[in-house]
Amino acid sequence: MSNSAFNPNITVSDASTTVKGVVELSTDAEMTTGTDTIRAITPANAKVELDKKANLASPTFTGTVAGITSTMVSLGNVNNTSNATERAATATLSNKTLTDGTNVFPTFNQNTTGSAATLTTARTIAGVSFNGSANITVASTNLSDTASIVLLTSAQTITDKRITLRTNTITSSATPAINSDTTDEFTITALAADITSMTSSLTGTPTNGQELMVRIKGTATRTITWGASFVSSGTATLLATTSGTNTHYIKLRYDTAAAKFVCLAVDAVGYA
Repeated sequence: MSNSAFNPNITVSDASTTVKGVVELSTDAEMTTGTDTIRAITPANAKVELDKKANLASPTFTGTVAGITSTMVSLGNVNNTSNATERAATATLSNKTLTDGTNVFPTFNQNTTGSAATLTTARTIAGVSFNGSANITVASTNLSDTASIVLLTSAQTITDKRITLRTNTITSSATPAINSDTTDEFTITALAADITSMTSSLTGTPTNGQELMVRIKGTATRTITWGASFVSSGTATLLATTSGTNTHYIKLRYDTAAAKFVCLAVDAVGYA
C-alpha cells in the first residue's frame, strides 16, 4: 500500500501466530533473552546467537563442558578413574607382551618353594641321562671337547702355560713348618736363630719326584740341622751354615724309595 493511498481510519492489528498484522523487530538483547512472544527476529539477530554455538563439524569448546558421557563419543568402556587408582586395580592381562626394562613389576603370585618338575622327555648331558628330578655327575672324560681342557688324571701335554709356584714365607724359626702339600717354594726372610731341625715340623705327603725349593736369608751366620727327612746327593751337599746376611737357595726333590727330600743343588756362598 502506497503513502498516497494511506487511509488513517484503517486499523491494523498486531500479528500473532494465527493472525496477519503489524510486527516489531527484536533487538539483539531481546533475541538473547528469548522470552518475547511478539517481536520478530532477523537474520542478524540469529547470527549473534549462532556465533556463540560450536560448529557440528570440528567444534571448539571453551570453559567447562558438561553433560557429555563416554557413550555419546563411542567410548562406553572409559571412565573418569584416576591413573593412580587404575594402577592399583586388579586386572587380568591376556596375550600381552611386556617390553623394555623401565617398568617395575610386583611380586607375582607363584610358588617358588616347591620342587622342580621332571622333564617330560629326559635329556642326555655328556652321556648322563637327566630328567630334572636330581643332580647328575658328569665325568670329564664324557665331555665332547676333552682336547681343550686339562683333565685331572689323563696324560696330556700342556703347551704355552705357566704354572705359578705355591709359595710360603716366614721371618724366622728354629723349626720351620713346611707343608709339602701346599708349598713349592719356602722362604725364610730374616733367620735370627740357628735351625735345630728342618724335619720336626715338616708335614704333608709328597709324591715321587716332587720338587721343593728352600730360600734362606740370615741376619747373621746361622747353622742349619736338616734332620732325617732330608739328605745330600752325590753332587750337592745340604747347606750347613748361612753366610752372614747373604741369601741361599737349596733345590730338593722327593724320593719315595728313600722317603727323603734329596738335595740336587745348593748355593753355598749365597748372594747379597
